[in-house]
Amino acid sequence: MYSYSAYGLVIHCAVPLLDLVESDGPADVVMRFGKVASIDRPASNADFNIQFKRDRVFISYRGLGSCEVIHGKEIIGDPEKGLEENVISILALGPGMSVLLH
Repeated sequence: MYSYSAYGLVIHCAVPLLDLVESDGPADVVMRFGKVASIDRPASNADFNIQFKRDRVFISYRGLGSCEVIHGKEIIGDPEKGLEENVISILALGPGMSVLLH
């Protein structure tokens, strides 16, 4: 697990995040791979979808994959099949971290 510092938080991640400063210490946020729970698809063919359900937020991008933000402490990345692992950084550091920080 890689460890970084950003936004006043220590972030542990399953893959390298090239844009962040390396750090150590206990994790405030954990970014990992996993299966994102099913989310309701919008009626249209939207390229972006975000849903809020209790203590979780589900974000999906057509062609990239999905991520799930849990309790403001964990981001699960679920890239589309065939994409490289570094897609987690796009999903997690972009919309995932935006939601987590909010």
